[in-house]
Amino acid sequence: MKNALFPVKSLAIAATLFFLQSPTIARADGYTSHLYNATALRNTSQLMNAGLTTNILTLHVHGSSISQVAIELPRRVSIERGVSVVDENGNSVDASVTMSDRRVTVAFSEPVTPNAALDIHLRGVKTRLRQGRVWLYPVSVRTADSNRDISIGNARIHTY
Repeated sequence: MKNALFPVKSLAIAATLFFLQSPTIARADGYTSHLYNATALRNTSQLMNAGLTTNILTLHVHGSSISQVAIELPRRVSIERGVSVVDENGNSVDASVTMSDRRVTVAFSEPVTPNAALDIHLRGVKTRLRQGRVWLYPVSVRTADSNRDISIGNARIHTY
């Protein structure tokens, strides 16, 4: 019986090692771009922004320059006031933003070089649920020398 399970165990171990070494899976070890932080800020002006928040995703660029960032919005989440990007010094980063269905794509006019930190501000985030919840935003990047998206993980936003 033990010998019958050996091929299954070997296959499972080999598959695990293959996926851990796959280049399409980003590692947060300083060699690839990765998410550093995600937070939600409640807007204080209740008259104009009732129920809206600003979600901020912080991205560290490592390894290769990136030309765009894609963020998938969870169901029941919409962005009412747009998206902006600032660098670690608070300066605005020139980028074009497209929003379609549940996907936000930020395309930079010039590739963002390694060792940079970016804050992506999702302004006027509206949820269709009143109670607190954990929202997961899948995030991917596209390197300057590639035309495919590389997943770098999920930004986790907890609302109350």
